[in-house]
Formats: sequence, structure tokens, C-alpha cells
Amino acid sequence: MVTVTLNPAIDQTVMIPRFRANAVNRVMGEQRTAGGKGINVATFLADYGVPVVVTGFLGRANAGLFEAHFAAKKIEDRLVRVDGSTRVNLKILNRVEGEVTDINFPGLRPTREEICSLYAELGRLLRDRGWFVLSGSLPSGCPDDTYFSLVDALRREGCQVLLDTAGEALRQGVMAQPTVIKPNVRELEEALGRTLSTEMDLVEAARGLVEEGVECVIVSRGAEGALWVDSDGALSARYRGRVMLETTVGAGDALVAGYLAGRGERLDSEAAACLAIAFSIAALQRTGQALPDRSVLKALAGDVEVRRLQESSGDARRIPGTTG
Repeated sequence: MVTVTLNPAIDQTVMIPRFRANAVNRVMGEQRTAGGKGINVATFLADYGVPVVVTGFLGRANAGLFEAHFAAKKIEDRLVRVDGSTRVNLKILNRVEGEVTDINFPGLRPTREEICSLYAELGRLLRDRGWFVLSGSLPSGCPDDTYFSLVDALRREGCQVLLDTAGEALRQGVMAQPTVIKPNVRELEEALGRTLSTEMDLVEAARGLVEEGVECVIVSRGAEGALWVDSDGALSARYRGRVMLETTVGAGDALVAGYLAGRGERLDSEAAACLAIAFSIAALQRTGQALPDRSVLKALAGDVEVRRLQESSGDARRIPGTTG
């Protein structure tokens, strides 16, 4: 498994109860972790015991935090080093009111030579690497069709590709027919240029992308869980328990990791959806970029309700939660 992070970040989360803009706020806690969407995916996969490689770009000036993280998690580091510092993304967590404020910086500016180095690195990683995960925003200076080019090159080599990005990068990336995409509701609306107000609106929009060549569309919906739409139909999965929010860093990336872990274990669609939601809930309830052990994940998956949606009528049939 290979994850590609073109725009990594140091995720700095500060805990401020009852945070208010335009006021003095007192920090009650803080943590800094090596992040970026693909790096988060790799972290959760490694915690689950899946061998994983990370590549993409990394600033030389502050690479130490990332290098220590990869060593601790036994993640193979194949990131291309570039001049400068990897950006810091700030999250302000207000647990009292369940609010998160994100302040994201623009990131590195890789040169043409460094972009060529990344393509060369990907070429070396093709052998025996079935899945490539392309995640996150594009760095400054990278053209909007960067993900299109990467997806197209990888698919031509017979690789499976999961794309998780937004905006024009998503719109163009989809045209190269990645195996899987994972937008959230807002990102899917932006990509399609229309409002998707109901569950069936989302399903029909995802169905259109499947008909255009994407094998599976996963739509993350926050507290409403997620939708899975592929050629076999549509599923909705949602956690039924109470979530004790500790952080929102990487929850969507954990969903991706859980889905891929389920694919690797050859779980059926319902069981894979339950595992993906369990990963995401576990990420929300823990700090420090670490999944709990498998017994906890199994218990979380058992509290996931899955519905198979009947697209023609808008009706739905309930399927009991399962861990496979």
C-alpha cells in the first residue's frame, strides 16, 4: 500500500473551551503531530498492521517530526525532500460546544525538478504495490491537473487508485477514472456544481460518477456516517453509539484506511463499511494518531448500522451491523 501526500502538514491542535473570535482565549491543552491526509491514512493502516509506504513532498527544514513518527510507526519513508519548511495547520478545538476552527496554511512550492523526482519515485514503487492513495490539497505551483496526471499514469500501470481531494483537483482527477473517490458532501456539491439536499440526491450524484468510470464513490457525511455507491448498489452506514470527541484530525482519513483495510481482508461490502466507520469513530475519540486494538475496533463496528438503499424507490432495507 502506498499513500501519496503532496501537501503535508504539522497538525497543531489547541484545546480552548468556549473559544470566541475577537476575544482573549486561554489554551487548556496542545498537541503537534505529523500530518497531511495521506500520512494520516498511512498511520492508521500501520496501526492496523498493514505494511505501508509514504511518498510525496516533505520540507527539509522541519522533517524531524515526520521522520520520528515514521520510525515509531514502522512506515517506509519515500518522501521527496524539498527546500523549506512543511506548513503548520492549526485546529482550535472547543469541546464544550463541539466546534472546531481550522486555519490552514498554503504549504510548500516544489520545483519542476522536484516534481520530476516524485514521478521517478512513484515509478520505483509500482512493483507489487496494488493500491495508491492520493490525498489532500495540491501545493502552491502544482497545476490543477496534477491528480489527473498521477491517476492516469498509475491506472495505466494497472494500479488501484483512491483519490481524496477537493475543488478543481477533484473535478479533473475524476476524469482519469480513479478506482475510488471519497468526497464529503460539500466537496461533492462543489465538484458537481449543485446542491445535494437529500440522501438520495447524494446517491444519484455518486451513481452518475460510477457510470462515468469510477468503481466506488464514498461520501463522508459527518455525524450521519457515510455512503458507499458502486455497481452493486448503495449502502449507508452510521455509528449508533455516543461519540466522545477528542479531536477531528484525520477522521476522514481513518475512514479511508478502514475501507482499504477491509478491502485487504476481502470483507463483504457491509462488513467493510462497518470497519471503515469504526476506524473513523476511533480516530475521533483518541488523540495522538493511534488506533485502539482490534477488540475495540470490533466493538465499535458492532455498533454501526448499515442500510442498503433501494435507489429506484428511495426506500431502504436495514442490515444489522457486522464486523465480518
